[in-house]
Amino acid sequence: MPDSDSVPRNGSNMARTITYAVSTTNSLTGAPGRTGNGTFDATLPTSWEAGQFAVLVAYTDIGTISNGTSSWVALTGSPFGSNTPKMYIWYKFLAVGEAAPTLTVAGHVASESAVAAIITYTGVDGSAPISKIGAATSSTGTPMTAGAVTTDWANEMLLGIAGRGDNDASSAETFGGSGTGVVERVEAGTNSGDDSLITIYDKTLAAAGTTGAGSVDSANTDPWISLIVTLKPEQENLRTFLSGGTWPPDAGILNPSLDASFDHDSRMF
Repeated sequence: MPDSDSVPRNGSNMARTITYAVSTTNSLTGAPGRTGNGTFDATLPTSWEAGQFAVLVAYTDIGTISNGTSSWVALTGSPFGSNTPKMYIWYKFLAVGEAAPTLTVAGHVASESAVAAIITYTGVDGSAPISKIGAATSSTGTPMTAGAVTTDWANEMLLGIAGRGDNDASSAETFGGSGTGVVERVEAGTNSGDDSLITIYDKTLAAAGTTGAGSVDSANTDPWISLIVTLKPEQENLRTFLSGGTWPPDAGILNPSLDASFDHDSRMF
């Protein structure tokens, strides 16, 4: 058991670490999507597993996209975008036998494009998985930026999410101007119609605080929408740990104002 003086202090529980699992296969042309009105399936990533936390992102140049699978929860504020292009985000914990959600496009035209992608994680809090939702930014050209948020928990997973009306490759993803620890997870596009693409990049923020602005470069001048979403990690109760629970080797938080005292050797309150 670690000495209490070595445990980071910032809350009453100990935060586990969120781990990337799987996502839609990276391809500039092979992601689920379509032109015109109608339906398409947002295919689940290969090797997904029940219990993983999934985020589904869809983008359209024009019109609307609806999710016909009621178990997917729309992220607060979705759809995002102040102009005609819109980005939609849903989430859920995947169940045994999960089927790919069916998306319906309406108000579209044959020359425009809709696209979707899914990413999954493990170690996400089961009761309150979403921690922060940033203000969406809409513009054209590059870079695609997203406003910063301030997290509440150690080890929150930062997701930089961008949808745009072209399928050129993404690069130089950063939070707060730094690419340290940042990984591009999704670059999923379609060449249907006028093309479209979704980019998702992530980073674990070890201590609660500001994420810094998100940014990702793209060689296009087309419209885009971008924002930051953070995921809350599972929390292990301090008393569970002290009574014999497993200490997460990568992080943990202890509140020094707990109303109980304990003995290091006996693990007794």
